Amino acid sequence: ADVDVLRTALVRGAFEYQGQKCSAASRAFVPRSVWAKLRDDLAAEVDALRIVAGRILRARQLDDALLAVTNETLRLVASDIAGVMLRDGDEIFMRSCAGNQRADTAQLRMRRGQGLAGLVFATGEAAKVDDYLEKNPQALLAPKKSKGKDVKVELPLGVREEMLVPQST
Repeated sequence: ADVDVLRTALVRGAFEYQGQKCSAASRAFVPRSVWAKLRDDLAAEVDALRIVAGRILRARQLDDALLAVTNETLRLVASDIAGVMLRDGDEIFMRSCAGNQRADTAQLRMRRGQGLAGLVFATGEAAKVDDYLEKNPQALLAPKKSKGKDVKVELPLGVREEMLVPQST
């Protein structure tokens, strides 16, 4: 079994739609040999959800909630920078950012198809920098290494049919 796919399926099956769906997972039968590989990462992801949920429930402002999501994403994926971009008409803009070293990152705005975040905005699908650069070799976006870490992935996040675009690099 692909442990990463299994972990994602278990977490989504248990927590997606707050568990309020007919197919919500309440039990999983996992062979010992797979459980040994799955246990620690699954526990870390579930703990991250608990931490973020607690912070969101305590947050009084949207920015506090988004910062909690951003900081926990930063920790969970062990990246140098993470952020949440929100939709504003036909553009997306950085609403929360942690780990950025340049002020203009926190002010980022993009149109559909512009850069990696704009690609995710246009397609509604996850994208990796490597895939983006392969399809757009003329792009000025180049993965930057910082402390040995590369830009990783951007993922779409839907809320009531509105797309948020979390960014993890």
